[in-house]
Formats: sequence, C-alpha cells, structure tokens
Amino acid sequence: FPVTIEMPGLLWMETDCPYFPGKNGHSYFLLNQLAKQKRVAVVAPTYPMQTQEGIQNLKKLVPDCLLWPEKLEPSQIQFPSFEVKWRLKKFFLKLPRKIKENILFRLLGFHAVDHNEYTRLAVLANLMPYFWEAFHRGFNDCIILIQSSIGKWFDWLPSHLTSIIYLHDVRSDYLIKKLSFEKRRSDQKNTCVEIQSAHSTEKNLSSSADLLAFVSK
Repeated sequence: FPVTIEMPGLLWMETDCPYFPGKNGHSYFLLNQLAKQKRVAVVAPTYPMQTQEGIQNLKKLVPDCLLWPEKLEPSQIQFPSFEVKWRLKKFFLKLPRKIKENILFRLLGFHAVDHNEYTRLAVLANLMPYFWEAFHRGFNDCIILIQSSIGKWFDWLPSHLTSIIYLHDVRSDYLIKKLSFEKRRSDQKNTCVEIQSAHSTEKNLSSSADLLAFVSK
C-alpha cells in the first residue's frame, strides 16, 4: 500500500511582518523561496504604517498567516486562566523608576537595561496565542527566527523544536563599525552597551540553535 508522508511544517517568526512591497522585502523573498518547497506558517505582528498591498501579497504567498492583532479564528486550544493573588509591597512601588527597571530587567535575565529587548519580549507575549495556533495546525517541526535581536525568545519558546536562526547581519560587528562614526560620548556609551548585549546574544545563539545562518562582510 502506498504511504503518504505529510510534508514537515515550518514556523517562521519575527518582530516585523515579512511583506513586500515594503522595507522588509528581503525577508519576503527568502520566505518566497521557502514556501515553494515547504509547508510554512508565518507568525508576526503588523503595524498601521505597513502597506495593505504588502500584507495581502504575504497572505497570498503563505495562506497560514497568523498576524497580530488580527482576530484568531475559533480554535480547539484551551488556554488556562488564573488569578493573580499577590500584590507588590507598597515600599516597592515607592522606589525610583531606575531601581524598579533594574530589578525587572534582572528578573527577566537581560544582560543590561535594554528597552528594545523588553519591547521585543512584549511582542512575543502578544504573539504567543498565534504561535500555539500555528503549532496546533501542524507547523511544529521547525521554527525559524529572523535576526539575533530576538535571541531572548529562545528562553520562552519550547526547547524541543528544531531551530534555525537567520541573521541579515552580525549585529555586534555592525555596532562596532557604527561606534567609530559616533562623536558624542553618550552615544558611544549606549552603543558599547548594545555591543556587549549583542555579542552575548549571538554567542548564546551559536550554541543553542540547531542551525545558524548569516550574511556579513
């Protein structure tokens, strides 16, 4: 008897929607090649400034597009509900904002106080219902993450998934080059913190991901 083997389902995730025409056209064309050969789902956020033409092109290319904040169709997935029964102590609420930020970022495992990292983690939190919906649809053989800037997502996603990281550039290398053009001391200090964080993330990714691909000069 003939045996039908279902093609593996790949899950593509990033912090920006890989649409074209638009600024993220390079991701779209990579996705275009992949979708011709594999079953692919896309989980990503959309923003008001993105062109509807580009979003529609993406949906034609990949029928399983799960884009936040678009409404998800009714699903069989049941998410547990819980009630937070604890409250922060009053003295904590009175602490200076900087101290509270340091505590929060330390608890989240950030290398330094990085508001961009925090924003990307907030994006992931919004994407998780869409991620589980894609997972439920069978796109659970491999996850593809774009750019090292979302390296922290690794700490919160299922560890058993085969993982591929694609980098448009090596960010720590780019930031080192950027540093040589900055004149203001405050800008140099901020860039040095970014370099340290990017280098640490890239090092962790190189040992955590199953496959790491990048383009760099």
